[in-house]
Amino acid sequence: MTTQVGSESKTRKPRTRNKNSEPKQEKGKGNSEPVRKPFIFEQTRKALPYDILAKSNTVLDYLNRNGGRAVGAFQRIAALNQLTQRNNDIRTRLTEWLNCRLTLSQEEVAAFEAKAISFKADVVIEPISVVVPETFTYRIDVTHPIFWRFIGIFEAVDRNIAEFENMWIAGLIDDESMIQSRNDSLTIITDLVASIYQITNASRDREGGLYDTNDYKAIMTALSAKSVMDK
Repeated sequence: MTTQVGSESKTRKPRTRNKNSEPKQEKGKGNSEPVRKPFIFEQTRKALPYDILAKSNTVLDYLNRNGGRAVGAFQRIAALNQLTQRNNDIRTRLTEWLNCRLTLSQEEVAAFEAKAISFKADVVIEPISVVVPETFTYRIDVTHPIFWRFIGIFEAVDRNIAEFENMWIAGLIDDESMIQSRNDSLTIITDLVASIYQITNASRDREGGLYDTNDYKAIMTALSAKSVMDK
């Protein structure tokens, strides 16, 4: 279409509008979800450094990605354990829940270990000499004796999933068996950590520490007789 303005003529392009003409938003900007940062636990207590000497890629990868979250869970239980020293009712509920939960984890580890032994009996003829790099370590700052109970679970899972990894590397088990075993091992760990956050979620980080005496009522509700049996 041509329009006359004085002695000059201009050609006006027809207006079009379609989805291709609209500006594209760069990926990661605009209304997109913000990238979730990994959980980082900052130690503010006196601690004993302890290096977990991982034997498996599975547990080491988990610790490198989620170790801060796991240690944060251990610290929650440690803080709650100290907080309830002068309240026998709450301390009893906490102890019952923790013993019940760790017993469940130990039973899961025992079943997983039995599976590893069964696989080895079927496929392993000669010892498998797999070299584990010296860098397979993850440091945990132990701030309370209760940490050792959790660390024991992690190391037991690591020891047994390493057996499956070794058999897989040697070509003695297939990918499907390896993937299933890996998922089973991680479930033991992630369920334990998640249950700790669930039971301690009545209290959030507060100035001066993880918990204070105002949290007692919420904690008592969370550690009711029903929740102790369900967790």
